Amino acid sequence: SYDKGEAMNVAMAVYQDFAAEHKYKHYRYADYKKGTFGVEKNFKEGKIPYVSYSSRVIFTK
Repeated sequence: SYDKGEAMNVAMAVYQDFAAEHKYKHYRYADYKKGTFGVEKNFKEGKIPYVSYSSRVIFTK
């Protein structure tokens, strides 16, 4: 099952790990639309439906 909150938490953990590994101090979301952090798309290919969550992030040193 898909939980949007859990997906965002996983994405944030990946961003934090990436920032630490590459010595970035901060990151921020580049808005897709005002007030959103990303885009969610639903797919149904074959028998198993799935959701793709993507966001744009800007890292600064």
